[in-house]
Formats: sequence, C-alpha cells, structure tokens
Amino acid sequence: MRWRCDAPLPALGDDPRLAAPVLLGPRAVEPLAAAVAAAGATLLEVRPRQLTLDPGRGLTVRYDATVRTAAGTATDMLVARSGPPVAGALVLARGPDTVSVWRAANDPALPGLASALDPAALGRLLGALGVAAARPRARLRSYRPGRRAVVEVAAGGARVYCKVVPPRRARALHDVHAHLAPHVPVPRSLGVDPSLGVVVLEALPGRTMRAALAAGDPLPPADVLVALLDALPATGTPAPAWDHRRFAGIVSAALPDSAAALTPLLDALDDAEARAAAEPPVPVHGDFHEAQLLVSGTAVTGLLDVDTVGTGRRVDDFATLLGHLSVLATTAPGYAAANGAATRLTAAFDALGDPALLRAATAAVVLGLATGPLRVLERDWPDHTPRARRARAALARARAAGGRGRALHPMSANSSGRHGALSGGCDRRRGPVAGRRSTTWPSEPVGSSPGRSPRWPGSASARRPPRRTAATRAAARPTSS
Repeated sequence: MRWRCDAPLPALGDDPRLAAPVLLGPRAVEPLAAAVAAAGATLLEVRPRQLTLDPGRGLTVRYDATVRTAAGTATDMLVARSGPPVAGALVLARGPDTVSVWRAANDPALPGLASALDPAALGRLLGALGVAAARPRARLRSYRPGRRAVVEVAAGGARVYCKVVPPRRARALHDVHAHLAPHVPVPRSLGVDPSLGVVVLEALPGRTMRAALAAGDPLPPADVLVALLDALPATGTPAPAWDHRRFAGIVSAALPDSAAALTPLLDALDDAEARAAAEPPVPVHGDFHEAQLLVSGTAVTGLLDVDTVGTGRRVDDFATLLGHLSVLATTAPGYAAANGAATRLTAAFDALGDPALLRAATAAVVLGLATGPLRVLERDWPDHTPRARRARAALARARAAGGRGRALHPMSANSSGRHGALSGGCDRRRGPVAGRRSTTWPSEPVGSSPGRSPRWPGSASARRPPRRTAATRAAARPTSS
C-alpha cells in the first residue's frame, strides 16, 4: 500500500474533532485499507485530492485510489470524514478518532449518484422520467462529498446532465428551474426523482465565459450581465450569504501565522457588512461568476447552478463576479485578460451604486476564494492562500473610493419592495447526517448500514466506478465554497 501526495498538507492544529493527522498523512492508509478490505478489494495506492474543512466540526477528504479486485486493477474515489459518524457510511473508530469512509459512487447523502453512474440504472431512471436515452454513457463532471454531483450523460447525439443532490433538496431544485426558465436562460428541468435526489437538466449551447476569456474572445458587456440579473424573478427564499469570517477561519487553521494579519481586515469587512444591510433586497443568483455563464459572442446563452438563486443584494452578485475575475487573473497566464475584464465591469457597476461598498464586498469574495487552492490541494497552495493580501488591497480601494450613500439598485422594476425580507444566514450545506454504526480498524470487520453497498467491480452486487480522467479531475475542481 502506498501513500502519495504532491502538495504540502496543512497541520490544522490539534483539534481532535478534525482527526487531521489521520486523514491528511500516511496514517490515512490504515482506515481506508480497512474499508476497502471490507468491500472485498485491496487498496494499492491512495492520493488526497480535495479537502473540505469545517472548523470545529470536522474534516472531509476525497482521495483518488487504486484498488485490486477480482476483476483486476481499478481506479476510484474514496471519501473520509472525521467528526460525528455519517449514516450509511463505513464508520471506524480508534481512541478519540472516528472516521466515516465511503466510495464517491455510494455517497450516503447522494443516493442517486450510484444510479446516475451505472448505465443500466441510468437508462431506467431516464426512461421513468420520459427522457429518451438509448445506451447512455455517464461521466462524472463534478463532485462535492455529501453535497452535490453533476453527471454528464451522452446518448446517441443527445446530451443531458443529471444533478444529484440530497433527496430533500431535489424537488425545490426542479421547481426553481421551472420557475426561472420563462425569464432567464437556465437549463430546463426534464424531470426529477425526489427519492433519489436526481434532477435531469437539458444541455444548453455556448461555452463558459471563462473559456471565452481564456481564448481572448469578446465577452458580454456589463449591460448584458445587468439585464440578465434584472430578469431574475422573485423566489421568496433568501440567497445564501457570503460568510467572510468562516472563510477566514479556514485560512487561519491552514496558515496559523496569518491569523493576526486577518483581524483588521475582518473588522473592516464587518463594518462594510453593517452598511450593506441598507441595500434593497432583490432577486440574485447567489454565486454569479464567469464559470456559471454560458456565452456565444457577447450574448449569454445559459445561467448555471441556480440552486443559490434567492433574495439578496445586487452588490454581492457584482462582487462575486469581480472577485472571481481578480483571482482568476493570478492562476494562469492564459487568464491575464481577466484583470482587464474586471476593470471594465467595475467601472460599469460603479455607476449603479456605492463604489466603496462594491470594493468591500469584492474584498470579502477574494478572501473566501483564498481557500480554493488548499481545498483542491494544489502543490503551491501556501503561496496562493495568502490572497488575503489582495482582499486587503480591495478594501483599501474601498476606503479610497469613500461611501457615496447610494444603494446598488438594479436597472429594472425589480427594485420594488415586493421580494420579502433578506436573511443574513449562510447555507453551509454540511452534508450527511450522523449515523450510529461504529467499529475499529483494522483488526475488526467493518460494518455498513443497510441498503448501502461499498463493493468494487469484481465483487457481488458491484457497481462500476466512474472513470477518472484528467478532464474529469479538472471539471471537478470547484471555484468557490
């Protein structure tokens, strides 16, 4: 059994609830191997690929694994989480450490993912929803353990996407697509299976604004983007808030030396947040950035990931886009033009409201995005995570701009007061609920909750795992929390 990791791993302090020494180092091999052995296979190699830190609660790590089964060698994804036991997972305990382990395809919180990845089950699922798909081929495009996954489905010349969420969220996701479709270019929902948590979405034309930016092609101007946001109808639900203190906690846990430098930044952002409370509540996307927009030339052909749509502040949508573009310009030479795009959009957005508030909100977004390189364990994440410096620079520009006392009103009748109260709560999407089953590793057999199969190809009742490719890994890298 071999442990591989190309990135430096954060120590994350000595909080026993995180079990960081177990999940983020060679000691992870032991519980992972025990779980794999209980499923009738042998773990050969494991490499951490993504982590999600919830300070004070738990740590979730996704691994790429190579396993040997009766059918031969296979690659797969494993997930381990510390903290309270996860219902439906393999739960192992040693001393103070409790670790829940599962295959990505058998995520306990996403029961529809296994069906979406299995051709036979997928064909039956699509058929039951009235979606014609002969001999469907599935490819996992993104996966956030316990939260959501997107599976691209090709059948003949057709293409659809299965969005897999916890079952309790599926009906609402279907409904919001149906509600938005007459107003903005969102994918139509072709059907929903609430018991599995699967919503089937149509494919839209165009490519992401990020891809157009990398190609140096023209982008939609500010007035097109503002008109798109103006067209969003009211939903009656609050959009998730951007919690800058939570993200700062993650940065501080990963890089303890940064904590002192973050304090004045957080205090200033608290002040800006208090001032932003006067902004008029309007319909917002909630996570509006260049990877959520499909474009063709200067036209927007698609608006994606609309499960965050709700009532919020227009300045936050503007700031999310500007913050992403600002950070994107630092990630690769191919995105150097992102700074120019951000500069042009900032000038246009300034004309719609308070420039100081826009820059402060952008600073909060940049601080949140500082956790991205750590989450996907880039080799040089310690060099990128201090993006808090860029957030401080944005805040300095906010002070220089000064408050002009103008709210960021949209350009349409959406500024009326009919959208209901704005909630400041943050949707953390914590994932699986607690379970009960516990055993030890590696000397005792590992149990699994009823109805969940941890087996690999070659074992009885096996489901074929998703094929991991460079393109799949790149598509699975999130841009924000």
